[in-house]
Amino acid sequence: MRLSRLDRPDLAPEHWEHAHSPTFAHILERAYTHMAEGDFTGAEQLVAPYRLWPIAMSQRLRQLFILATAAHQRGDYLCSITFLDEAMALSRCLEAPAEYAQLSLLCAEAHHSLQAFDAAARVAGLGLDAWLGLGKGSDPADVSLEIDLRDRYSVELFLLGRCEEALGQCYAAQILLQSQPMSRQRALRAAGVDWTLALLHRWRGNYQLAERHVLAAAPIYERWGSLEELARLRIVAADISLDMMVPMGGGRADQFREDLIPRTQVSLTQALAAASSDPAARGMATLAQTRLSRALALDEDRLARIESIGRVAEQLQDLPLLAQVYTALGDEFAAAGTANLESQLNCYRRTLGVVESSGVGAYGLCARRGLLRHEASLQSAAGG
Repeated sequence: MRLSRLDRPDLAPEHWEHAHSPTFAHILERAYTHMAEGDFTGAEQLVAPYRLWPIAMSQRLRQLFILATAAHQRGDYLCSITFLDEAMALSRCLEAPAEYAQLSLLCAEAHHSLQAFDAAARVAGLGLDAWLGLGKGSDPADVSLEIDLRDRYSVELFLLGRCEEALGQCYAAQILLQSQPMSRQRALRAAGVDWTLALLHRWRGNYQLAERHVLAAAPIYERWGSLEELARLRIVAADISLDMMVPMGGGRADQFREDLIPRTQVSLTQALAAASSDPAARGMATLAQTRLSRALALDEDRLARIESIGRVAEQLQDLPLLAQVYTALGDEFAAAGTANLESQLNCYRRTLGVVESSGVGAYGLCARRGLLRHEASLQSAAGG
């Protein structure tokens, strides 16, 4: 594996660095033992008192990495990013691209958790460039980091609506995965890439290919994934089935597919059961239920149900979910007929407002299609 300071607490050549501290080298040895055991708080408590000590740059880099990782683990992403920004600047001074790539992956994850998807994509892309600049490595650990970077980058590109670039990263990650030894971790990584590909092909309107990738990922998450992950994957599966009946950004069913209804119902029932501790996932599953209810023309108060999810999205400050709520409201008004046309269009416009303020371009596609469909109908009427 390529030599990285972040993978070990001390290296013999560093003992000659300016301000190298033998005392802090011993502290790092103990801190790395805590990190290996998953005790990030213990590692943080060991290195934090030495924050202002005069230590070597390599030692400072490790200290910042430990502090950032501990903050990340407890969900303090702003603090983690602060440490990571300093560490990434230091890695550039040290001309350490491998360390920069490792830090950028953690930094991109922190930005993603704060829904700063544009920043997450930028950092992940810079990290990937730094890693690729080292040349191709054949060691499984080297390949593993490149897969992680490409996977992270593809997710952020998807959220920004940059689907073509995201597809390229996904397929490159898939090729790399084929060289990895079979393991549980490798299977979950491959399933994660399939999940992203399913989302990308769904957004591009290729529902059959999207479904194929979901079906490939499902058995892996059923065996090894968390309940929350499995719930969200089942929601994606249900949404893809619904897409085949009800077009995105439209209220009425294009075609009634009797074979898809039981599959969709099962996916949503299982998703809701698994998402008991994930309010955002329950919200997404409920939105899918309203689509199914509308496709079946059930006599239900779907507007009230959708609005209740909107309140959850606002409480969680979950902008992707809020964008989907406004789109669902627009679709519901669209299904009600032309009397609700202005309400429908306003909801789609609100979706685009959320998208523009948050950068989640992917979640504006459905609403944009709805608005374009309306514009096309106006032009057709004018032409007639």
